Amino acid sequence: MSISDEHIIDLVSKSPDGKVTLSVADHLPWDAEAEGDHLVQLQAKLNRYLDFMNGGELADKFPELADHRPIIRVHFVHTPSPTAERFLALAARSIQAEGVDFTYGLLPSDSHQNV
Repeated sequence: MSISDEHIIDLVSKSPDGKVTLSVADHLPWDAEAEGDHLVQLQAKLNRYLDFMNGGELADKFPELADHRPIIRVHFVHTPSPTAERFLALAARSIQAEGVDFTYGLLPSDSHQNV
């Protein structure tokens, strides 16, 4: 499971308060040489998640979650670059316009020592 596996939904979870989170695991660095490819992969992954929800796959696979407003959360290993931050702001607006919440953050440094 990772951003590199565009067709895979990394994780679907439900918190005790009923929030449904679809998590993206992003382990790629934000170095200048690979930043463009990284952004393309991230966009493809986010589009897949939206297709998963809007196409009814989420409700088909997890019918008990169908009535909950979902959240897409990207878990980064590396701090996003300024270009990535601008992309994430645009992505957040587009995703939220689809009726889906969006958030992202860094994993704690001790959780990705072996990544």
